[in-house]
Amino acid sequence: MRILISPLDWGLGHASRSAAVVKHLLAHHNEVLLAGSGDSLQLLQSEFPHLPTVNLSSFSPWVPSWLPLPLAITLQLPYFFFCILREHMALRRVVREHNIDMVISDNRYGLYSSSCPTAIITHQLSPIPWTSCPALIRHVVSWGIARLLSKFNFCIVPDFPDHRLAGSLSTASCRVKSRLFYVGPLSRYAEYKVKNAPLDIYSLHIITGPRKTRREYESSLNAPLTQPLTTHDAPSVLIGGIDNNNPNYNCYPNASAPEIAHFIQRAQHVYSHSGYTTIMDLYILNALDRAVLTPTKGQAEQVYLASLLAEKTMPDAQ
Repeated sequence: MRILISPLDWGLGHASRSAAVVKHLLAHHNEVLLAGSGDSLQLLQSEFPHLPTVNLSSFSPWVPSWLPLPLAITLQLPYFFFCILREHMALRRVVREHNIDMVISDNRYGLYSSSCPTAIITHQLSPIPWTSCPALIRHVVSWGIARLLSKFNFCIVPDFPDHRLAGSLSTASCRVKSRLFYVGPLSRYAEYKVKNAPLDIYSLHIITGPRKTRREYESSLNAPLTQPLTTHDAPSVLIGGIDNNNPNYNCYPNASAPEIAHFIQRAQHVYSHSGYTTIMDLYILNALDRAVLTPTKGQAEQVYLASLLAEKTMPDAQ
C-alpha cells in the first residue's frame, strides 16, 4: 500500500510519535509518503531521508504569553476551521496526484477523504478537564471533537484501554463513529531500549514544544540552581536547544533518535515539559520515575498530565 503520513506542525511531539508509525509501516513493506510543514516535517525528513515528501501546511496557533491557551484557541476558531477546510481540499489533490491508498494523520482534522481510508492519531478524545469550565461548554466541545473524529474511518489512540497515561483525555465523552483502536504508547525510541544502562549522566534537559517555548525554557537554565556541572562530577546534557550557549551543559541541538534514547536511559534526573509524547517516550524507556516534568505555561493539558502523573505510580514498560 502507498500510505501518506502527516503530523500536525505544533512542536515536535506529533512528528516524533508519527515516526514510530512510519517505522512500523516500512517494516511491513508499505510505501510511505511524508506530508507536512515546518519543524515537524524536518524531523521526519531527518529520520527518513530516503522517503518522498510533499508540503502540506497545517494549523499553527498563535499563543501569546499574556493570554491563556484555551482563550487564545477559542479566539482562533474561525481560522482553525478554515485550516481544516484548506487541508481537506489540498489532500484531494495529493491523493489524486500520488495515488494514495490510505492516509494517516496526527491531530490533523482536515485529512479525511472519500477517495481512500483515513485514520487519525490522537489521545484527545475529550476536552481538557478545566475545573472552572461550565459543564455545558465542555459538552459542546466534546460533541465537536466527536464530530471531527467521526469523519475518519479509524481513530488510533496512543494509550492503553484503561487510559493509564492520558487519563480522561483518551476517554470519549461523546460517541465517535470511527473505529477506535487503543494501541498503547507510541515512541520512536522503542527500538533503542536497553537493559541495565549505567546512570552516568547527572541530569538531562529535554527541550520540547514550539520554538518560542523552547527558547524560554533554554533561557531559564541560566539560573544558578540549574548549573549542575559546578557541583557534580557527572556530566549534564541539554538536547533540543536553540541557542545552546550554556557552558554548564553538553549541548546536542540536533541529537538523533538513538542518541536521545541513549541519554534518557543513562540520566539520573530527566527534566522536561509534561507533553504527552514526552510522557510516552519516558514510559517506554522506563524513565518516568526519574523525571521531573513541568507544564508549559498556559497549556492546560500539560498541567493536567503533570498532576495525573504525580498521583500515579507507573509500572515499568515491558
